[in-house]
Amino acid sequence: MINFTKFRSAALSASCLTLVSGAVAIPAFGPAFAQDKPAGEAGSFGIEEIIVTSQRRAESLQTVPIAITAFSASDIEKRHFNTALALVGQTPNLVIKTSQGEAKPTIFLRGMGFNDFNATAVGAVGVYNDEVYIGGASNQLVQMFDLERVEVLRGPQGTLYGRNTTGGAINFIARKPDNDLSATAYASYGRFNSVDLQGAIGGGLVDDKLSARVAGTYSRSDGDQFNEFTQKRAGGYEKWAGRLLLKLTPSDNTEFLLNVHGGNNDSDGTILHNEGLLPGGVDAFGFKETGGFYTIDQNLPYFTRIKSFGTSFTAKLDFETVSLTTISAYEQVKYQNRNDADASPLDFIDLNYKDRQHQFSQELRLASRGEGPWDWIIGGYYYTEDLKADNLYDIGQFARALGAVPDLDDPNAPLRIAQPYDQDSRSYAVFGQTSYAITEKVKATLGLRWTRDRKAMVFRTFADEPSLGFAPLIPETLSKNTWNAVTGRVGVDYQVTDDAMLYASYNRGYKSGGYNGGALFDPIEATPFNPEKVNAYEVGFKTRWLDNRLTLNGALFYNNYSDLQVFRFITGENGLPVTLVDNAASARIKGFELEASLVPVEGLRIDMGLGLLDAKYQDFITQAPDQTGNFVNIDLSGNRLVGAPKVTYSGSIEYAVPVTDSLVVTPRAEWSYTSKQFFDTSNDPLLSQDGYWLMNASLTLSSADSRYELAVWGRNILGEKYNLDKVPLANFGLNQVVRGTRSSYGVSLRFRY
Repeated sequence: MINFTKFRSAALSASCLTLVSGAVAIPAFGPAFAQDKPAGEAGSFGIEEIIVTSQRRAESLQTVPIAITAFSASDIEKRHFNTALALVGQTPNLVIKTSQGEAKPTIFLRGMGFNDFNATAVGAVGVYNDEVYIGGASNQLVQMFDLERVEVLRGPQGTLYGRNTTGGAINFIARKPDNDLSATAYASYGRFNSVDLQGAIGGGLVDDKLSARVAGTYSRSDGDQFNEFTQKRAGGYEKWAGRLLLKLTPSDNTEFLLNVHGGNNDSDGTILHNEGLLPGGVDAFGFKETGGFYTIDQNLPYFTRIKSFGTSFTAKLDFETVSLTTISAYEQVKYQNRNDADASPLDFIDLNYKDRQHQFSQELRLASRGEGPWDWIIGGYYYTEDLKADNLYDIGQFARALGAVPDLDDPNAPLRIAQPYDQDSRSYAVFGQTSYAITEKVKATLGLRWTRDRKAMVFRTFADEPSLGFAPLIPETLSKNTWNAVTGRVGVDYQVTDDAMLYASYNRGYKSGGYNGGALFDPIEATPFNPEKVNAYEVGFKTRWLDNRLTLNGALFYNNYSDLQVFRFITGENGLPVTLVDNAASARIKGFELEASLVPVEGLRIDMGLGLLDAKYQDFITQAPDQTGNFVNIDLSGNRLVGAPKVTYSGSIEYAVPVTDSLVVTPRAEWSYTSKQFFDTSNDPLLSQDGYWLMNASLTLSSADSRYELAVWGRNILGEKYNLDKVPLANFGLNQVVRGTRSSYGVSLRFRY
């Protein structure tokens, strides 16, 4: 049972009061469920209808029996979103951790994620760009520009999306070209010398036959932190991305779409802070970080470089009663990262990661068309991925201090551990889903998907030192595994009125097994792990009120996980860190989500999102060394899951006020709250973050036709200091800590044509 504090209760009550007060402010309105107008249509003003493709066909958000948070192009622009990280705090029960920066995010939805930052890690939340699954973690936190919308699907999506969506899925949908000439331009400058530029132009090349759209973005910053050792700013970045879309419509029932895109990210990467665990706040090397909250003292270079390229080809053919869709896609990403892992001015731990990932996918779908009682879709899916890594770890000084390696002639010489591996993945699936209108108001849905996953991995680690004879730590090993799974969905929805729907569903989810890309010192680390499964139950409602001036959507869910994949750090027999991934746990997750939007009077809009979560390990017995170095059983049953705060809450209010016939002023405020969360399965208080509030604000002056905009904005304007992640390195007497974003402010210009 979730125990809310008075403070949180007061915040929720205030938000509900705001919504209710706004509703009362409406001079007059019809019955609660207005039926004098078609659903989704308002009189002079109301809430815009968002069309989503979460079920692989275009539908109104309010008619889809799935918990979805959708952001339209307008939502993205007014929130000044520029990366996928901005979705956090605006989506109930969404958490993204970034211990390796934007390159290796760990995404959690409803408490489900995978707390592993290695290249082999496969998350529980699938990321899709224009219906293409993105397998490489380094390519998942996309730069957001010229998007039509973003859809966040919460809960397992085992039928139409398949594997690796036990927590949900995030869809990024680019704005498509059409025959009308259109263009946008955006420029922003802010604190820390930050620059954000975006632009797009599109239109018809051959009337009603061929159209194109080109879009791009560039951003840079000096960084919001400071390194005392170098006397320079830290956390800076320079990145760009571009996209070309070509659409060919040779006939009314045929459409071809070519998508070519790429990007480059050259940054300082994630800035790691040193939180000493020994008396006096020092680490095992005797160092203590004494600067401010955003100050580090590190001697080694740190950087992250990501280069990505991809292309997809989509063909849609509409026949009289069916529609055929085929999507062929290729993606590649190259990643390189170096970080000062001891987070100090000492030469103890220098980590260098380098990997590249290539993937190809092919999806074929056949779907019904028409107005009959049956809706159905069937399809097949193929995915192949090649991942190569060549990591290098210099731990010489630390290993010698432990006595884990012999002294060399030069006591200051590096001791490098090489970790090359090659993983090949294949996945095959067939799926189908059908919905039948039992009556005009009641619809039943049944979906099934069969998946076969095959992975092969060649890996080894060795001392990259001639004086040690290139001694192997983990001998070269070839491992192959195959897993099969049947997932699916059973659901029923009841359209109470044109403006109110109730639904209930059962979903079976599956996340593929795999290998631990962090295996380094001990062969036990290289043990493959099996798939995890989930049985998920959900009931929910979607409603429109007050002549489409209020939407209120909610969901109550219960998830039962088995063979839960758990990533954790332990100390090996020689004192060196060991990472393990195993199917150590079962878990039960229950919670509630509520989203509301209100337009009480023209120009005024209030939005609210609330997520309540009770996510605990049900049966979790693991092993860890005691003070003598002997491994003993530890019972973590009942501990809270990583990345699962009990409360996530967000809200916003804006009011567009005409000041002249041609100018409109719009003040806007946004706020979010994230309650206490743990960063490790141990639920160690030192590996947690207490609850915190964030607040953003903007003031926009725009032309009445919205063609021109000038805005001043601020993010984290209250100066909240918080941590995004902590990584336990007890062997080194420290926790690596990732700080949250500092307060920033700036000015922006936008042009639309």
